[in-house]
Amino acid sequence: MKKRIIVGATGASGIPILTKCLELIKENPDFETHLIVPCSMKTAAGIHCGYTDNLILRAADVTLKEQRTLVLAARETTLSSIYLRNLYELSLIPGVRIIPPMMTFYHKPENLDEMIYHIAAKLIEPFGIEAKEYRRWNGLSQ
Repeated sequence: MKKRIIVGATGASGIPILTKCLELIKENPDFETHLIVPCSMKTAAGIHCGYTDNLILRAADVTLKEQRTLVLAARETTLSSIYLRNLYELSLIPGVRIIPPMMTFYHKPENLDEMIYHIAAKLIEPFGIEAKEYRRWNGLSQ
């Protein structure tokens, strides 16, 4: 049985990552997910405070109420103490995963598409979805 997929975007800067997440999700349709990519600090604050004045915030509120996994691709620079406090408080809620869409180089990407793929694979991993070409960090190699 196919399960529910809830996806939200609260900013344009992460749309290439969100698009790749959706492509990877499409390959693995038998799971349930709630993913916000990118997650603005306004959205993170709304989720933290239970302020549900739009559909994205209401869906996140229901996800938390039902104790399902909620992944937030929090993006912002610079992070103020208020943003950090909200993210910290959210991280204490069971099921909430905060995964900033940060570039990494340990997997030796050859282009931007490979970096986007890697970030998207990290974002969907908490739902039990394995992206074929995703390489996790396993420490320094010999």
